[in-house]
Amino acid sequence: MKGKAFAATVAALAMLGFASSAMAASAQGGKVVVGPAGYALGSKTLVIAGRAPVPTLGPGDHVVICHALGQANKNTYVQIAPSAAGVLFGHAGAGHQNGEDIIPPFIYQPNGKKQADNSLVQGQNWDTAGIAIYQNGCAALPPTHTDVCPNIAGVQTSVPVGMVKDAHGNCVTRPPTHTDVCPNIAGVQTSVPVGMVKDAHGNCVTPAPAHTDVGNCVTPAGKVKAKIK
Repeated sequence: MKGKAFAATVAALAMLGFASSAMAASAQGGKVVVGPAGYALGSKTLVIAGRAPVPTLGPGDHVVICHALGQANKNTYVQIAPSAAGVLFGHAGAGHQNGEDIIPPFIYQPNGKKQADNSLVQGQNWDTAGIAIYQNGCAALPPTHTDVCPNIAGVQTSVPVGMVKDAHGNCVTRPPTHTDVCPNIAGVQTSVPVGMVKDAHGNCVTPAPAHTDVGNCVTPAGKVKAKIK
């Protein structure tokens, strides 16, 4: 009966999904490692990090973490799997690498009747960015760029030279700009209209009528009367 009861207990624990492997291993006196999918550490049972409920670990259990390499190599990590106690007392908190290590959530239960430590029940740096790095084998993800020109093939991180954004957010060829050569005339005149000229003020005006110079103008000589003797 005891054997059947134990089997029933293990079957019930299997219904918990993520926790089943860890708890079954513990029931058999085995040890577990909390880590990303596909990770293996010797003969220990893998518990996928981040799935509810938060696992309770004891001495001998391990936790895969992303160990930060410090300010000189900011946002650079190596994947290691210290013991749960080593993670709690050696890697958690701002005192170690300014708190940059990425640690999945777990509860630590030491041997005996000592109270469990819940300080990492939320993990450390266990946010969207941290989880993505953790699941990527602790390798930083390449930067993502926003495509500013959705109408052009490829990812454009800036508006190409000679183009502008239109009202729909697309990148289009910049429309030609024209200089108004006749600011005194309505509309944009790209050239001086036929029959007009530019004056000294830069305006376009009708030129004054031209006159032909008929030659030199002189006072005509007076008539002289002859004297009669």
